[in-house]
Amino acid sequence: MDLSNFFSSRQKRIDCYMSELLEELPFQSSSLLSAMKYGVLLGGKRIRPILMYIIGEIFKVDLHIIDVLASSVEFIHAYSLIHDDLPSLDGDLLRRGKDACHVKFGESTAILAGNSLQCLAFNILSNLNVTEVSDSKKIRIISELSKASGVTGMCIGQFLDLESKNKTIKLHELEKIYWYKTGFLINSAIRLVLIVSCKCKKRIFFALEEYSKNISFAFQIKDDILDFKSDICRVQPCLSSNQCFKGNTFPLIIGLEHSKKKLIKLYEEALMYLKILSDECVDIKLLEQLAFYIITRNK
Repeated sequence: MDLSNFFSSRQKRIDCYMSELLEELPFQSSSLLSAMKYGVLLGGKRIRPILMYIIGEIFKVDLHIIDVLASSVEFIHAYSLIHDDLPSLDGDLLRRGKDACHVKFGESTAILAGNSLQCLAFNILSNLNVTEVSDSKKIRIISELSKASGVTGMCIGQFLDLESKNKTIKLHELEKIYWYKTGFLINSAIRLVLIVSCKCKKRIFFALEEYSKNISFAFQIKDDILDFKSDICRVQPCLSSNQCFKGNTFPLIIGLEHSKKKLIKLYEEALMYLKILSDECVDIKLLEQLAFYIITRNK
């Protein structure tokens, strides 16, 4: 199966599974549940679940297990986006071209929706009831995701990002923000699947983690490049000032051309780590295609 077909089928699968989980919750008529569904099912590329399904495919992990693991990661991701858009954080009015959750449902409901999705992520992990996943593995999985989501991962990244607003920062500081804000959760997504897999050689673990680091940075830089080009079209009259653009990004710090070169370098390094997997007789075709998709996508 090529990546396009795999992407499409797994996107539909994870969306249906998350929708079913949300439909099973009480208080379906409440605006809280509506806000939770809105935040989760608003759209998105589902890069994290796709990566998890690919790793699961490679190591023959039961699809239902991946459904649960991927849903937990996406619920964490959705909660972070709902909270990111709040007036006290990024203050964005739109998310993927539609009203942000707090705009549509109110700030208090959006906060509670994010909180509820975070709790739901860990609840479905704790209730995972299959023979392949022992209680000790469940504890490792929950520990891994909580570490990636909190002050040792995504939340500290969001905090560092907020602190950097309206400041001039250096490239290594931006890379640190990107790693904690985005990279940590992508890296964790891989680790969750490997925890339940029986094939957890240190060499394989290492190669996949390094691959995920490179594609997560590439994903962020590609977003920066796409946003930069979009902003240029909007603010052509004031290109002489960086104040026309929002926040710190790779193009604003090192320029557009150097950002493109950095993107290619990250892609090449990702492929280098995939070579290690290939040497271990791991089928890397979908991982190669995913890395290429990340650096060539248009949105």
